[in-house]
Amino acid sequence: MGERGNIAITQPGAKDTLYLHTHWKGPRVREILASALTKGKERWSHPSYLTRIIFDELVNGDRSLTGYGIDVGQIGDNDYPIPHVGWDEDGHLWVAPDGIDTAVYEAQVWLDRRKAVDATFREAELKEPF
Repeated sequence: MGERGNIAITQPGAKDTLYLHTHWKGPRVREILASALTKGKERWSHPSYLTRIIFDELVNGDRSLTGYGIDVGQIGDNDYPIPHVGWDEDGHLWVAPDGIDTAVYEAQVWLDRRKAVDATFREAELKEPF
């Protein structure tokens, strides 16, 4: 069992997509990706650095031998929609939060939308008596 998830990354000129795999954080891969993109904003135009920043955020310092992996060209185990990151011909970063066959956003637009939605949910939670 597990909560398997992936983040897909297609670097410019690459023939294959890279999949960063987590065994236990599948429900949180979009949140983790948003955090990595925010932290690594100054490296958006450097695919190799940004890829490493995303992986670092995913593993969050965990140096164990299990729980995370890297697949190339094919997805291993997965239980959740796979957010996809890539660069257009002009070098601009894009995000397809629910996979490549869904809506694609410029990275900053996606981050701004996430912040707005997160703020709305937090405000609603504060109003709800639990």
